[in-house]
Amino acid sequence: MDIDTVAEEPTDEVPEFYVNAVSFEATLYDILMSFAVTRGKGGARPLVRIRMTPQHELMMIAFLLNHIAAYEAQTGIPLHLPDRVVQGLGIADALAAIRKFTESALAVEREKEPADGT
Repeated sequence: MDIDTVAEEPTDEVPEFYVNAVSFEATLYDILMSFAVTRGKGGARPLVRIRMTPQHELMMIAFLLNHIAAYEAQTGIPLHLPDRVVQGLGIADALAAIRKFTESALAVEREKEPADGT
């Protein structure tokens, strides 16, 4: 990685990407997330790679969990993934832990609401 790419002058223009795929690589000190757009049978085309420490990734996971819980509380719609996708990715245990967290967060939010619903 070229140090000049890290030390660029800030700009008001922040690039925005749509992605529908992500892959992860890890070392003892770094996590690399490659965000991509899939192209059917042509595979995925990486758009951006983000490197961070494992500690930063853990904080990001916590923020994402809070965001999901807030979304579900606000909309009243729990997010679901098809069983086939969950099994194919091998993420059933992780999703069960996330569901337990979001349900707990929703219960806390409900307790904060006034009894008359206002």
